[in-house]
Amino acid sequence: EDLWTALENSCRLVKPPKDGGGLLLVALYAREMVRDPDYWIRIKQLYLHVDDLDRSKMEMDYAWWLLREQVMQFGRNPFQMAEDARLQRGMNFWTDVKDWLGGYPIEFSEAAEVIRFVKERCGLVPVKVEPSTVTEFLFVTDPKRFAPAQLEKRNKLLKDWHEELLNQSQMVPLEGPFFPTGVSW
Repeated sequence: EDLWTALENSCRLVKPPKDGGGLLLVALYAREMVRDPDYWIRIKQLYLHVDDLDRSKMEMDYAWWLLREQVMQFGRNPFQMAEDARLQRGMNFWTDVKDWLGGYPIEFSEAAEVIRFVKERCGLVPVKVEPSTVTEFLFVTDPKRFAPAQLEKRNKLLKDWHEELLNQSQMVPLEGPFFPTGVSW
């Protein structure tokens, strides 16, 4: 379907207030945080239709685009930066590059339209928005139940759980090449 149908379907899974209420946490690509989203859609479409050599060139160009400022201005080591990215994101740098370039279909949204849609169509209240390339939204059925003190406790529990999961997980790099399957999820 599309982003809006998926968002509305997700809202339907949130417990209503009469059943104790619930929350919805979503992360969506932010149109306002990405320079020229249509450009990236074209790049992703191209990436999925070129041969292996051209795909590798695109990966190298994108990797350099990600690292160049830090390397050129501050003399940072690009290999160390790639390792730091793995530790921060939990994903091998090259897997992340391939994931971004090959991640299609993709839809972008603006925070204001997401908030308006979820409030009007789902009756949920936004309590936290973390703007980024992938903006995170936290919506709740009953904002009193999710007061800041309670959210801080939950955030700490989630952070601790995530760190424990990362410590126990073994990172397995995905080996390419990756090919378009013609399947649209």
